[in-house]
Amino acid sequence: MKKGLILIISFMFVVSMIFMGAGCKAEEAVEEAEEAVEEAEDVEEEEEEKVVAEDEKVFYWITHGSEADAAWRVAGLGARQAAELLNVKLNQSFHANDVNTQKEAFMAGIADNATGIASTSPEQGVLIEEVSLAKEKGIPVILFNTDDPTTGIHI
Repeated sequence: MKKGLILIISFMFVVSMIFMGAGCKAEEAVEEAEEAVEEAEDVEEEEEEKVVAEDEKVFYWITHGSEADAAWRVAGLGARQAAELLNVKLNQSFHANDVNTQKEAFMAGIADNATGIASTSPEQGVLIEEVSLAKEKGIPVILFNTDDPTTGIHI
């Protein structure tokens, strides 16, 4: 719709320049109008890109595991490949049984208003607050590899 309006306005500009004798040649007026249309299209494309960036899906994949563990490297690779196939952003973190940094990563996902959070539970009950807060904000949460019924989520 914007393109149509821009083209109509540009056409009206060209016609008015021709008929008003504003001191420009018709060819120059057409060139100016074409430049104006191109600039407007560039602005419209930039706006569309901003909307796409705002609508980007961001998932958090958080584990108590370590990158040194081959099983977690394979699981992490699978998550990255899935994100690539689905064309979504993935924030992935390994916490090597450090509960505090895992909780911080979980809270970062909430602060980022993640599209979804997938996490292991390093110990039963340590993620109750984080899971509850995510649910309150409408962020889907799944637990994988470890079950933690205290969060209300079962694998």
